[in-house]
Amino acid sequence: MTAVNWGRATFDHFERRYGTSTAVASVVVRVGQESLRAYVKPLGNPQGPHVLACELVGSKLARWFGLPTFDFGIINLEEADEIPMPHGMARPGPAFAAKAEAGRQWSGNAKELEKLVNPKDLPRLVVFDTWTLNCDRHPPDLEVRKSNRSNVFLSEDGIEPGRRRLTAMDHTHCFTCGRYLAGNVATIERVKDERIYGLFPAFRNWMKAEVVKACEDRLAQVDEGAVYDIVESVPSEWEVSQQARDGLVDLITQRAAFLSGRVCDMLRPYFCPAQLEFPFIKAMSNGGTDGVLQSGAVLP
Repeated sequence: MTAVNWGRATFDHFERRYGTSTAVASVVVRVGQESLRAYVKPLGNPQGPHVLACELVGSKLARWFGLPTFDFGIINLEEADEIPMPHGMARPGPAFAAKAEAGRQWSGNAKELEKLVNPKDLPRLVVFDTWTLNCDRHPPDLEVRKSNRSNVFLSEDGIEPGRRRLTAMDHTHCFTCGRYLAGNVATIERVKDERIYGLFPAFRNWMKAEVVKACEDRLAQVDEGAVYDIVESVPSEWEVSQQARDGLVDLITQRAAFLSGRVCDMLRPYFCPAQLEFPFIKAMSNGGTDGVLQSGAVLP
């Protein structure tokens, strides 16, 4: 599948708007002679420009972490590109865009997860959401915020009939749960939050110890320079100050370092029963290291 050259993409026409917090719109864009459907989150959305920054940074981190994502990028909207928002029209300027894929949102039925071609990405998604403090899939406290199954997408693109691919989507509420980014975003409470994010009850039968350990090793590989480059790719039009950008780099890197030595311990109570005899679980229980996958192991 050829990646979309979003730098050449131009708006063609609006299809419909969805009742989400960012007023996601389905549109048709043109890339050269090709037309394709995409979902865009533009300036002028009800939650403001900073959620676009979180979406872009979160999506790039998800891809780095080994999770399948939509084909996403930035499309520049012109004054004449009319996309209705709840209060007026979308503002011109850079918008987050993702190519539409065949598939559907997860119903919540555990049986559907048995059809996944990538079930190892279920625990990986939980670790990712915990790392990025993503409150908009399955928050740690359901009394404060409801879970959102619609942010678990089961793609059919390029998959044999009857099977699905888990795809990570919608990262607007990473880092701040939809609030504005500020210079003090890397608070000690955020960096050392030990709550679990993204863990739907139906995911628990798929929580495999060896995958979580590989994710822990991946977090240990987070490089501040690479994170800085990702955060600096946020368009200036999205109004994220340099102080807030620096704070976001600190949050991402410091939280990765915090979790890289403890996420297995945090998730151990949720490993599926068959995993309780996995060698590294015994080693952790005994304070030893026998059977632990080595740091730097390639994600499966």
